[in-house]
Amino acid sequence: MKTRARRALTGVATAAAAATLALGVATNAEAAVMYSVSTYSCKVSLDIIHNYNGSGHDYAAATITSVNGDCLGALWRSSDGGKTWLAGSTDYYESPGHTFTTSYYYDGPGYVSKAHIQENDGWGFADKFTPSY
Repeated sequence: MKTRARRALTGVATAAAAATLALGVATNAEAAVMYSVSTYSCKVSLDIIHNYNGSGHDYAAATITSVNGDCLGALWRSSDGGKTWLAGSTDYYESPGHTFTTSYYYDGPGYVSKAHIQENDGWGFADKFTPSY
C-alpha cells in the first residue's frame, strides 16, 4: 500500500520539486509531499522528503502552526506498519502566531510516520492526526 501511494504521489511531488527549482530555491532532496490537518486554532502537516540529503531514503518531519491558540504537536512513527506508534519527536508547544518544524526522521523501508496536533483554546479540546505515510 505504501509503495502504491508513493507512486501515485510521485508526479505531484516531482511537479513541486520542479516549481521549487524554477523559483531558484535551493533544494537538497528530490521532492516533498505534505499532508495536513487543522483544528480551530492549530494546523499540523506531515512533510515527507524523498532522497533526503542524497541518502536514497525518505525522511519525515512535522510542522506545527498556531493560528490563534496554544498548540502542541509532534511527529509519530511506527516500525510495524502502524499497529503501534511512538512519538518520533518531542512534543512541541507553539503560542499564537508561530510555526515550528521538527527535525527530519528516517521514514524509509520498514517505517511509517504521521503528524499529531492538540489544542485547548478555551472552547474545547481537539486532538487530530494526519494520514500516515
